[in-house]
Amino acid sequence: MVIKKFVEINFDSNNITLFEGTPKELLGELNAIASREEIDTNQRDWPNNRNWLIKRLKTIKSNLHKVLGIKISIGRDSKTNTSIIKIEKNNSGKHKVSPEDGGLSPYFDGLSPVSHDISRRY
Repeated sequence: MVIKKFVEINFDSNNITLFEGTPKELLGELNAIASREEIDTNQRDWPNNRNWLIKRLKTIKSNLHKVLGIKISIGRDSKTNTSIIKIEKNNSGKHKVSPEDGGLSPYFDGLSPVSHDISRRY
């Protein structure tokens, strides 16, 4: 849910890169979105640090790419020895970025591959 909202908020048809920065910066943005969307970040599946965020992203990145055309790259900045996360969208028009897409994998619903508890309940 949070990743879908993040893509929706940052989607710009003129820009391929949706995000490029450190895990700490991305986690801050995801926490802000979760707060606005009233998503409980106190769940045990919510990433509460940078390392956990990277593990969760590695788990869902293939689904993001297949379903929405969102590519996540995780590399290192050798100068600062920090991880750099880059999130890009596919400009081919083949994928649709829509949070209402009912065909999304359960792995995509939050940052957890096994739980839907992160999503806001209706």
